[in-house]
Amino acid sequence: MGFEKATPDNLARTIEPGSPDSSSVSIIIVSWNVAGLLRDCLLSIQQTVDNAAIEIIVVDNASRDETVAMLRHEFPQVVVIANQENVGYARANNQGIVRARGDYMLILNPDTQILPGALAAMAAAFVDDPDVGIVGARLTNPDGSVQHVSARKQRTLAYTLFCYALHLDALPKAGDWFVRRYYSDYDYGVSQAVEAVSGAAMLIPAHLLRRLGGFDEGFLHTGEDIELCERYRRAGLKIYYASDARIIHFDGQSSKQAPRRSVVNGTLSGEHYFRRCGGRRDAWLYKAIIMAVQAPFMLSIGLVKLLLRLETSTDFKNRWGTAVVIWKWRIYED
Repeated sequence: MGFEKATPDNLARTIEPGSPDSSSVSIIIVSWNVAGLLRDCLLSIQQTVDNAAIEIIVVDNASRDETVAMLRHEFPQVVVIANQENVGYARANNQGIVRARGDYMLILNPDTQILPGALAAMAAAFVDDPDVGIVGARLTNPDGSVQHVSARKQRTLAYTLFCYALHLDALPKAGDWFVRRYYSDYDYGVSQAVEAVSGAAMLIPAHLLRRLGGFDEGFLHTGEDIELCERYRRAGLKIYYASDARIIHFDGQSSKQAPRRSVVNGTLSGEHYFRRCGGRRDAWLYKAIIMAVQAPFMLSIGLVKLLLRLETSTDFKNRWGTAVVIWKWRIYED
């Protein structure tokens, strides 16, 4: 596939269907056991973007379903990297980044559906401000409600304690205050510079990915995207949220297939984030909060639900098993 050299102006102008020109955009999708959602994602790309303008790369992390066969049969134009083992989200994305030839790269989750005009709206941010390094989209649930991950603050130890360990953000009424204070107080109806956007959909110039690096492969599960945003901000670049770039996100579909691994490895990844972005002291404090507060609180909630017959004994045993692995601070592998 040959590409015309893209600039921010022609990227924003020509990315819509029917354009006579082509822009150099590589869409990188990491997939694991979500063949149906991936199919819908690719169809949404076909329906909203000029196929001549893009390269699509799917990195499959050893799916056990029909993902690879489906791709090769139904989407022969898609470049497929079929891993023989699950190498994780960060490393798989980096495989796609190395393979990609586009001047811009769209990191996209397989459980998304792109709506008309979304990519053009994301690309326009680079036209308006040359200091923009990463552009994120307005991610919505199927009912149209905006997901907080679309534009969020960086992680802090206070967020870890109040929202992650104690789940005070889930409280009726009061929870909204904790969300605004520690997670996101942005107006999702306004395009603006923010601290972090979600890796479910982020557009990045390829030269920045090559100069500043792709995803940190030290992450086991989650956190890679906000660390990337922080790294780019420290390099003097802006992280931008494009309100008009609307993408439906069926959040967490792969994680639901391996819930304990997702919880444990996601928790361990938090320590890596704080070590990278805050230093050894913050990493130690994070680990202390998890072991002394989050794990016991999780078991206490489970015990109350068990006594009230809102959970079964099997559910509580699963909670206990998860807590034990976290206390041992051990990577969870199926």
